[in-house]
This record gives sequence, structure tokens and C-alpha cells, in this order.
Amino acid sequence: MFKTITAALVSGLLLSTSAHGALLLQENFDALANGDLNGQNGWTADPALDIASGGLSYTNGSVSIAGGAKHATWSGANVQPLGSKTFASQSGEVWFSLTINVTATNTSSRFWFYVSDDPDLGNAGVMGQINTGSNALLAGYRATSTQYTSSNATLPTNQTLFLVGRFSQAGVSPAIGDYDKMEMWVNPSSATLGTGSNYYVAADTTGSGISTGIDTFAVTALGTGSTVLWDNLRVGTTQADVLDVYVPEPTALAGLTAVAMGLLRRRRA
Repeated sequence: MFKTITAALVSGLLLSTSAHGALLLQENFDALANGDLNGQNGWTADPALDIASGGLSYTNGSVSIAGGAKHATWSGANVQPLGSKTFASQSGEVWFSLTINVTATNTSSRFWFYVSDDPDLGNAGVMGQINTGSNALLAGYRATSTQYTSSNATLPTNQTLFLVGRFSQAGVSPAIGDYDKMEMWVNPSSATLGTGSNYYVAADTTGSGISTGIDTFAVTALGTGSTVLWDNLRVGTTQADVLDVYVPEPTALAGLTAVAMGLLRRRRA
């Protein structure tokens, strides 16, 4: 009886102290057939976007992601958009994350991951722009033909990276409420994302962009000669949704301990 009550308390406490909102989209590709992604599990994709065996795992401190059995792959195709999948329409901030591994053999290849109100790259929140021309990994916000990007980060090749992004409304006048800010973290090591050397941010200072209705995750590619593997896609409304780390607060743990001890004393009496 005591074990049952304690397990229920622990479960309830973990759920109440985790800052989860809504997980909008999750895809690890494991249940999909190898070959063309198009038409599988709600995806619309060009034939150049395939499913292949082997997952992309990542571990750094408290963040640990099991890669599973499969991943998505693109190799040298000039397609816009390359693939997309929709989720419930959002008017608040949108977080998303994925693992990625890039092999760059051509300096003109580019690859984008983004959330938007349609599959088109225009007016998109861009996370992880892979630009092998400048060996860059960027965060960016795109308003039609104008793109606002962060400073470049060196793009490690042949290495699995974990990217986390947030697309939000920075409140820039005159279009307060537009989605006009993109933040990206590379290889975060804990559930608390900092603003250190692995953090990149770009904001549209004119305040133009999507006003509401974010409902699409998409990928787009330019150029040939590079291979991009990606896996473990998550889209949600909070940081916890895309990190999936449940860590109760110290005060909550102390409270749980006190309750458990009280139950134990009553049981012994």
C-alpha cells in the first residue's frame, strides 16, 4: 500500500513540476518504411527526402536522446520546399528540436529547418541554417525576401549535433505581436538553456512577419554535394516539450520526502 501511494505521489509531483505545455509534433521515423518519406505519417516530401536505417543519438549532461532505429536523410537536391508536416495552429511561442549530422563536400550547399504558417521558406522562423559556403550554422528570421541572421557558428561535420530553437513574438514596433524573433541553442547540456557561446539569436527590427497561425514544420535545400541526416524531431509550446527532461524542484523533492516519511510512520504505528 505504501509503495503504491508513494509511486502515485511521485508521478503526480513530476507531472506538476515539469514545465510542459503541449507537444505538437514528434517524429523519430522508426515506424516508417525505408525509402521515400512522402505520404508517410502525414509528411509531404520530395523524392530526395528519404528514410534510412540507423538513428542519431545525443547525450550531454542531463539531456540524453536515444536515436532509435531510423532517420531522415537528404543528399544533394535543389528543392524548395523539400518536405513538411503540419501541426495544430499556434498563436504563442513555438519551440522545436532535432538531432542532425552533416557531411559537407560542396561549399555551395544550404539546408534549412523552420517553422512557419505554410511550407514556403518566406516569412519563416529559420533554425539551423546549414550554409557550407561559409561553414556556418545560423539562427535566422526571414520576412519574405529579407533575412535576419545571427552571427555564424562553426559547423562541425560528420558529428551529431542537437539543435533547439524558439520562434516568438519579440514585440518590435510597429507590428507588435508578429513572429519576428528566432533563437537557437546548439548542444545544450541541461534543461536550462543559457545564453552562452552556444546561443544564437536573430530578430527582425522592422516588425514585419507572420502575425499568427504557426502550423508547419518544413525543410528546404539548395545546392548539391552535401548529405544531411536528421532525427528526433519535436515541436511544442515550451522548452520542456522539446527537451523532455523531468526534473522536480528541490523544494518539491523535500515536500515529497516529508509526505513519504509521514506515511511510513503511520504505517508502522
